[in-house]
Amino acid sequence: MLRSFGSFLIKRCKPFIILRLYGGIGNQLFSYATALRLSQYNNVPLYIDARSGFFRDSIYKRKYRLNALAITNKSSFWAEFYCIIFLALRKISKNKNRVELLENRIWIQQEKIEFDERILTLKISHPVIFEGYWQSEKYFLDIESRVRKEFSFLEVNNTLMAGIFKSISLLNSVAIHVRHFNDSMHPNKGNISDDYYFRAIKYFSDLIPDVTFYIFSDDPENVRQRYFSDTQKTFLASEFFNDGDEIKELSLMSRFKYFIIGNSTFSWWGAWLSQVEGKVVLAPAEKVNSGEGSWGFDGLIPEQWVKL
Repeated sequence: MLRSFGSFLIKRCKPFIILRLYGGIGNQLFSYATALRLSQYNNVPLYIDARSGFFRDSIYKRKYRLNALAITNKSSFWAEFYCIIFLALRKISKNKNRVELLENRIWIQQEKIEFDERILTLKISHPVIFEGYWQSEKYFLDIESRVRKEFSFLEVNNTLMAGIFKSISLLNSVAIHVRHFNDSMHPNKGNISDDYYFRAIKYFSDLIPDVTFYIFSDDPENVRQRYFSDTQKTFLASEFFNDGDEIKELSLMSRFKYFIIGNSTFSWWGAWLSQVEGKVVLAPAEKVNSGEGSWGFDGLIPEQWVKL
């Protein structure tokens, strides 16, 4: 009865979207870009809950990072409060919410990892909480220019960053990203095979004279020793910074022309945000069917990227 009455009242309020964020920076970017497009499509306000989705992240201790970007929709205390209150309501009404038509729900959650075209024409006629990873550029490709503008890095004018960008020759530099997972559900623990990285390194070694590989990773020295010989030119991107700031590394990666990305939304965005003319992105053709390293599902890889 309480749930029904609450839902009745909510559906008679003016429409808006509250984006409930969680996960790492790559997934936060996907979530925001999708919610931004949905907000623009419906001409309704977008607010951000930057707290409740991170309360239980005890393993990775991730936090809201979009405040380092030039986004126009900021986090809101009342949006966070709204979500916390309705977390309890969601537990009570979770099953009923799932059987309702998508446009009638007050809490819209991602139902499948593959691209869901229903989101493109979803009508928002009342307040909704919106959450999910939404890992496809198809959700926001028609507002690409706005997404790129909002995802400008606020620290790029910093003297240190400007000096780093200047020191890298884009003509013969490749950004390679390796994310290490430890998912016991998968034979390879959710990691892309070594064979992919060896083939990708050979691809660019044959393509680019005097190539230098810039390694982005949670264990960069291990990547250098595992995939490269002593005669190959490598540089650890982490050596540019002493604070381990992933935003700075993502900003740096987005300035490259050539990419070897891993099964990670971090390097997906590093490559996507690059606007260097003639960029080449190599992405794994392998599939990881579940878990944190999920990869290869419909809609994930842009058509112009090279699947290897």
